[in-house]
Amino acid sequence: MGCVVDAKQLFDEMPKKDLVSWNSLISGLLKNGCVDNCFDVFHRMKNEMGLPLNEVTFLPMISACTEMGAIDEGKYIHCFVLKLGMLTEVKVVNSLVNLYGKCGYVDAACRLFEGMPVQNLVSWNSMIGIHSQNGLSLEGMEMFNELRRCSYKPDQATIISVYQACEDLGIGKLAEAIHCLILRCGLFMNTIVATGLLNLYAKLGRLYASQNVFNEMFSPDKVI
Repeated sequence: MGCVVDAKQLFDEMPKKDLVSWNSLISGLLKNGCVDNCFDVFHRMKNEMGLPLNEVTFLPMISACTEMGAIDEGKYIHCFVLKLGMLTEVKVVNSLVNLYGKCGYVDAACRLFEGMPVQNLVSWNSMIGIHSQNGLSLEGMEMFNELRRCSYKPDQATIISVYQACEDLGIGKLAEAIHCLILRCGLFMNTIVATGLLNLYAKLGRLYASQNVFNEMFSPDKVI
C-alpha cells in the first residue's frame, strides 16, 4: 500500500499530466486492489482535466466495476462509452458484457453481445460463461453450439465454461462429446483442461472415465 501512496504523491507532483499518466495511475490502483480509488481518480480526471477518454481508460474502470459488483457505476461508465461512440471497440464491449453478466444482468449482456459489429472468441466465451453462472446452462450450451457453427475453435476458456454447463445439466453423454472435442482440438495436453475434465466426470459419477483421464494425463508417453 505504501508504494501506491508514493505513486499517487509522485503523480500529484507532476507538473503536466497527460492521458497516459492518468491511465497508468488508474491501472496501477486496480492492480494493487485499490478499487475505490480508481473511481476517485476517474472523476478527477474527467472533471478537472477535461481530457478525452480512450479504451485504455475504460478497460480498468469496467474491471473495477466488475470486481466490486458495482452495477450502477458500471452503467455510468457504459453511458460514457456510448456517448463517445466506443461501442465499436471489441475489448470495451467484451468488458461491459462481462460486467453485466457477472452482476446478473443477463439480458443486458445479451443485448450488448448481439449489437456488436464484430464478435470474437472472447465474446462467445463470456456469453457461455455468463449463462452457466446464472443458472442458464442449457442456454449456455446453445451458445456453445452456435460458436461451433460459426467455425470458432474452442480454447481453454471455452472448455472451462462448458464444464460448468455440463455439470449443471448432469448429462454424461454431453461430457463424452466435450471430451472428444478436446482431443480433436488438441487441448488435452493443457493441464487445466485435462484436470477439469477429470473433475467433471467424477462429479457426474463417471468414475471409470475419470480414472482413465487421470491415467492418460500421467502416461509416460504424455508430457503435460
